Amino acid sequence: MKKSENLSDEEKTARLASKAFYKTRKTPKSQMIMLKILQANRLDNLRKTNKIAALAYFVKPDTKDLDINYGLVEVIFEISNALIATKKTKNYYQGYPFFHYPIPWGFGLTQKTYNRYIEPWLESYYYYRELVPSFEGYLIKETVVFCPYCNKTILSINQTSKENALKIVKDKFKDSLKEINQVLISKEEIKKRKENLNPYYEDTYFHSHRYHTYKSPYYIASYINCPKCEQKILLNFKFFQGDNPEYYDPVNPPEIETKEIIIENKEGYPAFIEAKKFEKTSHWLTSKGYDQLANSFLGWAEPHVSHIEFEILKLVDPDTLEKYLEYEFKSDKKEEQGEEEQ
Repeated sequence: MKKSENLSDEEKTARLASKAFYKTRKTPKSQMIMLKILQANRLDNLRKTNKIAALAYFVKPDTKDLDINYGLVEVIFEISNALIATKKTKNYYQGYPFFHYPIPWGFGLTQKTYNRYIEPWLESYYYYRELVPSFEGYLIKETVVFCPYCNKTILSINQTSKENALKIVKDKFKDSLKEINQVLISKEEIKKRKENLNPYYEDTYFHSHRYHTYKSPYYIASYINCPKCEQKILLNFKFFQGDNPEYYDPVNPPEIETKEIIIENKEGYPAFIEAKKFEKTSHWLTSKGYDQLANSFLGWAEPHVSHIEFEILKLVDPDTLEKYLEYEFKSDKKEEQGEEEQ
């Protein structure tokens, strides 16, 4: 008969907490992770690299406390995908057949993607001449906003209409923005002028209605201060003549002393930019060239993949991990025995 353990309250609580912890970790997802790792370890190095990177995305919601760099995972996944998808292709040159290995990169061949996906592992690539600099020109279309006083650029944006450019300027410099809505003739003054008109019209409903719906002349204007020279700049000015001009003498727009902002649409080619990227030669690799490229990538990627795999195994519950280790040990032992018998 087993003696009952004499445990303190703190030890009992710790044991219950431990059991609850391991119970919650024994999940189907934990077993699925272990299965995927087992499957990956049965593959060649390139496909294993790809599967472990894909598994990192699978466990991403649970990796809050794990040391996994997903920027690195993305590079490993994209490059291994492209190398795995490469197939031997037959072509003809001057009537003679030849074979090559075109790599279907999953991204555009630009300076940005070169820096992102290629440069980290390029140093050990033997066929470095396949990756050569080229010169690219880009057509620039932009809307430029100038100050009419100092002639300096206030704002430069993607090409758009003048109305949209003015909205962007107002939003960007709203701290110094001033908007004016000014009536030029008041209703009181119009009423006085109305009293001096022909009395015949005063008694008619038509005349009275026209007065009450009257809109007097007015203008709307908006200004900002130039951030460079601090001069007052006119953004826009609109003048409205008003209704029923028989109530007043013709009104001319007021004179605006402030200069109006300058908005121009420009397009052209700047100086040509040097851009390192994969040229067409990466689509005509020989078998040896492809192997060199793949080995160069794996030499860089495999240490990172081992670290990612180690971090992912932290999500596997202890029982499942123990069974995995036993299985792996037995498999290795059987292989050694088989080799000895041979």
